Amino acid sequence: MVQPNSKEIAQLKGTSFQKPLEFRIQVDGESWTQGSVIEGTLEAHNHDTAPIGPEKFRLFVAHGDLKKVKAARVGGFDALVPIDLSPEQGTGNGIRSRWKLQLEPNTPITDKSGSLFLLYGATEDPISLGHLQLMIEPRQIYQDYVDILKTDFRFSERYKKSKKEKVEVKMMPPEGGSAYATVEQLLVYFSLDGDRLHVQYQFSVKEIDAMESGVEIKKRKKTFEQTFGPSEYLLSNGRLKFDHIQAAIQKILEQVARTNF
Repeated sequence: MVQPNSKEIAQLKGTSFQKPLEFRIQVDGESWTQGSVIEGTLEAHNHDTAPIGPEKFRLFVAHGDLKKVKAARVGGFDALVPIDLSPEQGTGNGIRSRWKLQLEPNTPITDKSGSLFLLYGATEDPISLGHLQLMIEPRQIYQDYVDILKTDFRFSERYKKSKKEKVEVKMMPPEGGSAYATVEQLLVYFSLDGDRLHVQYQFSVKEIDAMESGVEIKKRKKTFEQTFGPSEYLLSNGRLKFDHIQAAIQKILEQVARTNF
């Protein structure tokens, strides 16, 4: 009998039939953040009488283009990176292996165009392998950073996506006579280099350009960068130092607000 307060561990599951083999993959969890560890099992069931050893089984991680993957097109996945399989038990007809995957600090997050996938089976051909999408989210400190821009400075978030080993967040300035009236949009880029946090701000702004023929409004980009050591941006519990980061953002926005318009 299941106890009322019992709670099952959430899992992702997938099945792939690659005659004469049936593969079943299970992943502990449903979503993960950048830099975390993903674990699970891969089972292979042989429906033939001839035994097939575990050396034939493959498990990879790869980034996939969602449109190409959905259409089963060649080139849907980038380079396949193998994941070690550790057989736990089995006979000629069934083998179960445990595996573990350490995500990179700047691993791509899941967005509208792409995602990480697990590919599994008895071949190295991506089209023939079974695949299971992994939901990878930005680090919590990135979300905390964005929340400061939203709550303290009233910027609104439009999207998050991966771009060249960075997390790109598009934000819009507050509407109505604000100090950021010259700002049309803000792109914030987050990345980690070891334990150092890099933040780049790219503002699209409107500026007055005085010319002999009159005044012309031009659009320009203004870029600023900040780098923080772990003691500057992290609390002992691993969360963001809100006061310190709020002050750092304030300095950047003050520079932008001085734009003449």
